[in-house]
Order: sequence, then structure tokens, then C-alpha cells
Amino acid sequence: MGVCLADVADEFERLDTSLVDGNSLQIDMEGTTLEFSMEHVRRSCAAHDSLIDADGRVMIPLHEPDSAELTGEYLLYSESALIPAYGVFDTSQNTTRRIGVDAIDETKYRWLVRFWTAHFEPDVVPSYVDQTSAGPESKAVVNPTEKLTDVDAQQFYDHLLEFVADMRDAERDEMRSAFDSLSYDRFRRQHDAIPVGLPIRYTEMDAGGDICTIIVPKEKMQRSIPAAFGLYPDNEVMIDILNAGDVSLADSQRAALPVEGRSKKIHTNTITVVLDSSGTNSDAKTGLQKVFDADTGAVGVGKLHNAVPYDREEAAIKTTREKDEKSAVVTGNDPVLYDPSRARDVSFPSLNEYQSDAAERALAAEHIHCIHGPPGTGKTRTLIALTRALAREGKKVLTCAHSNQATDNLIVGTSTMDTVDSDSLHAAALEGELSVARVGNGSRNALVNERYVGKSSSSADVVAATMSSAAQFDTDEFDVAIVDEASQASIPATLIPFSAAERTILAGDHKQLPPYASSELEQREMEVSLFEHLMDRYGSHVSTLLRRQYRMNEEIATFSNEAFYDGQLTTAARNQHWTRSGLSPIVAFDVSGSEQMSHGHSYRNEAEAEVVAAEVYKSIKKGIAPDEIGVLTPYRGQIGAIKDAMNRLDGKTPPVKVDTIDSFQGSERSTIIVSFVRSNEAGRTGFLTFPNEGERRLNVALTRAKHRLVLVGDWDTLRTQTDRPSCVDTYDALWSYLKQRDAVSEREG
Repeated sequence: MGVCLADVADEFERLDTSLVDGNSLQIDMEGTTLEFSMEHVRRSCAAHDSLIDADGRVMIPLHEPDSAELTGEYLLYSESALIPAYGVFDTSQNTTRRIGVDAIDETKYRWLVRFWTAHFEPDVVPSYVDQTSAGPESKAVVNPTEKLTDVDAQQFYDHLLEFVADMRDAERDEMRSAFDSLSYDRFRRQHDAIPVGLPIRYTEMDAGGDICTIIVPKEKMQRSIPAAFGLYPDNEVMIDILNAGDVSLADSQRAALPVEGRSKKIHTNTITVVLDSSGTNSDAKTGLQKVFDADTGAVGVGKLHNAVPYDREEAAIKTTREKDEKSAVVTGNDPVLYDPSRARDVSFPSLNEYQSDAAERALAAEHIHCIHGPPGTGKTRTLIALTRALAREGKKVLTCAHSNQATDNLIVGTSTMDTVDSDSLHAAALEGELSVARVGNGSRNALVNERYVGKSSSSADVVAATMSSAAQFDTDEFDVAIVDEASQASIPATLIPFSAAERTILAGDHKQLPPYASSELEQREMEVSLFEHLMDRYGSHVSTLLRRQYRMNEEIATFSNEAFYDGQLTTAARNQHWTRSGLSPIVAFDVSGSEQMSHGHSYRNEAEAEVVAAEVYKSIKKGIAPDEIGVLTPYRGQIGAIKDAMNRLDGKTPPVKVDTIDSFQGSERSTIIVSFVRSNEAGRTGFLTFPNEGERRLNVALTRAKHRLVLVGDWDTLRTQTDRPSCVDTYDALWSYLKQRDAVSEREG
């Protein structure tokens, strides 16, 4: 393996050093192949404080052409410029000459850093290495940016427990509000509930009025209560009298409904509920008892709160808090170690250089590593290759995501019952390379259910689970946990798989929406993910950025790249000039319409809806299939307005997905049309321009399209400065970008 960079950094600090002369490099590399990127070396160097200059630039020491002895010269890497680049000294101009990030791997400078990688080992140990301590145990160290006091560390965990308690209360409040405001039929369509009013003859109540058993008629059942209605043991539920029958209820009894309680036992078609004994429910229980005694009428049962995921999160917080080594990493009080020997002799031929670098860094991590995957950069592809490499080494791997769909995607990718995604774990399992088990009962993927649900998790090489389902495993039961979409999950949720494994790899993008973002109805304090928290505690050195995007036309990608990713991303050649049917890749409409309140809670904008509908049909007429078109809006009220506008154009609504921006995170379409909705003289933009969070929502909206992006809004409103903190400057910069490309059309509302 290569030379430990800790030794290199120590020796470099002792030398008189200078920027390498870019005009004097004479190296014969004929017939030589270098299978690593300068990015890999640069990130390794950046983990050492002695290799960072006073301006925050990374100094990359160079060794002799034929040995690992230091020359005293270095390459310079700077991210502070508009476009990050490497630098060498140009003697002819007496100045620093820039070499682009994309161009550096085409130079001979890689030859002079090859011994800093696991791919090359010098014939002779360099003089500055203590041979008594050199070897596989030499490790790179990433120190925390600052350490927390013991009091601060305990407050950190107290905050997490308070957050879980707040989320419990928020769920209860949301369900109570929905139960009060919706008809029972609408409630059960949107939430977990038994979908029929149950005749009282199918219920019974104990003499004390504290326990009732409700029986669902078998003719109403096709599956068990949990599978059919989403009600499980220990759920908090609400029981309402839908029809009092012959009983006359007092106003106080009706007002106190529904009765709240906790499901104690659930069998195939029966649910036993222990009623809440608090005084607030006493009148309701009395009314319920009267109806039960009369043996007439009907009741409904809906879920109030599922305590299980919150209980699991609390347990994971407490487990992490009690385990000193795990706790010190989460709080950022201990260094994070990387052992390069773990990545020795491992190659990733199916990955690009940035993905390969990320996988190698993840293999080397002793505690934790973050893979930063902006849209379209192949984050999940990298995780699959990493999982396969770990399984080949005999490691037991837990793969997780926050949702069932994302968890299943880690197993089968785009595979179906008839086709196989060659880059998936499913393909590896079919080839006998590894075995996979899927735990939990929430999968809706037919292939996953047929082949992987019910398999033994104890004997599988790879176990896939949602974060919550991973609570069934013991502490450190797995060698490695790999968590996808980690930036969309709360810290308590992510601590569940973190507790279950000795090492954890988190993949996500903290430049997109965080867990529990504000909505149009409620402004919340933004909760960061464990992914973002670790980036904050340790800096970028604990992460690897995937830099090449394969999703978007370059014109679509350019603004988000500059605004949100500091210009560090490149566009792959295959999609650089992607278009469909001769349509421009990016266009905006400036619509001076007006917003209206929709049902008192949301906003709609009829003028924008008409423009969106016209753009949908224009795309369809150009040969773009409806299922290749996505329409996004921040406001739920606009969804109906857009569907109505499409229906008015030809009397029917095409099967185009119309949804909120938040719901579309993680998805993509050939054509994306965004309606921003807000239009008023006061420049009120609501949660669209919340600082930080508003930028992330905009980033999601701008990065879903592959071939064509259409932006519809009142740009005067979106760019109006107000007294409150906001991200209006980002909308203003987007407007300037669009105007520079002559991509704006004016529309009167």
C-alpha cells in the first residue's frame, strides 16, 4: 500500500517548501496506467491541518518521480475562487497558473502523488517514515472542528429526546385536527382507519367502561386489520359514534367525542382498546357506553398515534448516549479515523473516479463517513457497489433508508419481475455473489416481496430494512450500516441503524430539503439530519462529494451547480446537450396574475395554472408522453387549479403527475414544469423564501428535469426584498441567469 499521509504531512511541515514549477516537469510515463484521481489524493491531504495554508488552500506534497521521498514542492488547490482549480507556478509569467479540476487528471502530476494512494507502494520505505510504526495500522485522522463540553453533550441528547416528544405531540395534534375537520369517510381515505361504520352489535364494552372490543365483520375483511387498515397493537386510536341509533346523546357527550384509547390486542378481525381514563374523555365514554348498551348505531375507529417508531428512536438515542465510543462520534468529540489498508486491492471498475473515491473512503472509515450525492450523481449506484465489495470481504451489511420505497430501491433498483438491473443487489443475488433478506412488512414491491421478504436475516450477507425496522437488531450486530437518503432523516431515526453496526456510511445531499421542513401551513425550526450534523462537526473532510451529474442538460444544471454546490459539479458528456423534440432546455414565464386563498389554508393562482396547462399540452403534442412530464408547485391549493386548467383545455385531465415540490424530492422526469404561485403587490412569498430552507426547496425544484425545465411565476413578487431574513437573493440570481440566456417570456394574467 502507499505511504501514510500522516507521515508525509509531518515531514512536509519540516521542509522548506514551494509551489511546483509548472514549466520544469519532465517525466516519462509511457505505458503507465494510473487508476486513481487527484481528487482522491486532494481529499486525503485536506484531512491534515499541516497541509492547509493560511488562506485555507490545500497543499498537495509531491514526491520524487521514482521514490516516495519528498521534493519540497507542492500543488495548490483552492475552492475560494469562482471555479475551484489546482495551481502551479508559471516562471515565464511569474504568476500562478490554474489547472481545472477536470484537467488535472490528464497531467503528469498524478505520477508525483501515486505513493499517497493504496494503488502504489514504493520499493524503498522513505527516510521520513519510522519503519517500526509504519504499516497497516497507520491511519488518517479527521479532528472535530471543536469539542463539546460534557454539559453541552448531554444537552445535545436532551434536545433529541425533546424533539421526539414534540413529534409525538405533533402527530396527535395533526390526527385530531383531521378527525375533527374531515368526514369519517374522507379521514379513512387519507389516514389509517377501519373504512366502515361498524354496527354496535359487533362491539362490546366491559362493565367499567374502560375496555371495548370491536369486531370487523368477516365479510368486510380480505386481509387482517393491520394489513388492511394500518392499525397495530399499542397504537393510540380514536373511537367515534357515527350513528347513535336509538340513543339520545347529551351535547356534552357529543362534544367530547371521539373517545381516545390504546389498542391492546389485535387479531385477524378484532381490536381490543383500553380507553383513556383521563377526565377529558369521561363524558365521551359515558355516551359510548349508552350506545353500546342500546345495541344500536355504528362506530368508527381511526389511528391517533403510532408510538412504535418514536419508542424506537428514543431507545436509539439512549443506546448511543450510553456507548462512549458511539456517543463521542455523534457529538463530534472524538477524531474520526480512516485506515487506508481497508481499501487496498479493492477496485470499482463500474464507478467513475469520484464514485470510486467515495467508495474507497467509505471502506477506509473506521467509524463513519458521509457520501455527498447531489442530484443525478449516482449516489445509490455507489452504495450498491460499496455493499457488494463489503459482502465479498465477508462483512455483514445492513442497508437502510427512511422509506420503504427507497429501501427496496437499494435491493432491486429498476429491476422488475421480468427484467434485472445489472447494477443491483438483486443481480448480485441471482449470480450467487451474495444473499439478501428484507425485514419489515411495508414493502409494496412485488419482486422484493416474492424473493426477499421472509428470508432469514441472521444468515443473509445483506439485510435491507427501513431505519425504524432496524430497531429489531442488537447493538453492533452488523459490521457496516449503509444509509441512503440520510439527509432526509432525523438524527433520532438515523441513530437506529447507527446503533446496529460497528461502522456507518451515510449518503445524502444536505443542499436539498431536510427532515421535517416547514410547510405552507406551519413554520418549523429546521431539524438537521445526522448527515448534516456530522458535516458541521467535522467539516467536509468527513465526506466525499460525487462531482459528475448524469441527469440534466447542462443548461438546466448550471444554475443549481453555481448557487448550491459552489460550481464543483460537472456534467457527463452523454447528457450535456440533452433536449427533446427541439424544445429549449430551460424557459421561464413571467406571469403577472394574482394569488387566491384555496379553502382558507393554501394558495392557488389561476393565471399560472393556465400557463402550466398550455405547456403540458405543448409537450404532449411534441411527442413527450404524459408520464414523462411532472408538474411541481409548493402549494397544495395549486394542484387542483392546475388539474382543472388541464381539464378545461380538452375536457379531460392527462395522466401527468402534479404534486408538491417536497413530495417530488428523489424523483425525475423528462420535462418538469414548476408553478411558484405567489403573486401580490406586497411581495409576500411565505415559506418559499425562508432562509436556508427556501433555497433547498428551490434546489429540489430545479434539479428534477432531464431535458426541459419550465419555470412559471411572478418574478417581481419572488424577487421583492422584505425586512425579514430570506433567500430572495437566490431568486434574483436565478432571474438574472434566465435573462442572460434570453429564456424569459412575459405573460399577462
